[in-house]
Order: sequence, then structure tokens, then C-alpha cells
Amino acid sequence: MGQKFEKTVLRVLTVIGTIGCIILMKKPPVKDWLLIFLFKGYLSSILDKLLVRTGYIKYPVNLFGKYFDISFIYDYLLFPISCVYYNQIQENLNLLE
Repeated sequence: MGQKFEKTVLRVLTVIGTIGCIILMKKPPVKDWLLIFLFKGYLSSILDKLLVRTGYIKYPVNLFGKYFDISFIYDYLLFPISCVYYNQIQENLNLLE
């Protein structure tokens, strides 16, 4: 597939991630979800930067390739949102019942 299609997919994922972030952060306790979101974004960006510099990961198509050599959309949006969503699900789940 061409780079144009891949960039379109990345743009769609950015919109979905932004909408998902707004929706997930409305559930209380917002402070906990924001803390998880920021910590996961910080941690994933450090690990991604390390892996890119050592050559283990290479991103052939990157929307913000001019500014970042890491996957900005994944590190700062999609991965933290998936962690917040997972924590919100696990909060309501009780395995002892």
C-alpha cells in the first residue's frame, strides 16, 4: 500500500484517539485516569526513543516525522488511552465474586 493510504490511516487513528481521550477522561476519578495517561505516555516515549536509536524499530511512515523520530500518535495518544480504558474495565471487575 502507498504512503498516502498509510498517512490517511494515521490521521483517522489520531481523530479516533482524540475522541477516545475526551470520552474516557469524563469518567470519575479523572485525576487517576489523567495520571495513568501521562505516566504511560512518558514511559512509552522513553522506551520508544531508546528502541529507535538502537535500531530495533523503524517507522517508515510517520505523520510527524519532521519533528519526531518516534511514533507520536502511538506513544502519546493510542497506548495511554488503551491503558486508561483497561484500568477502567479492571476497576469494575471483581474476580472474587
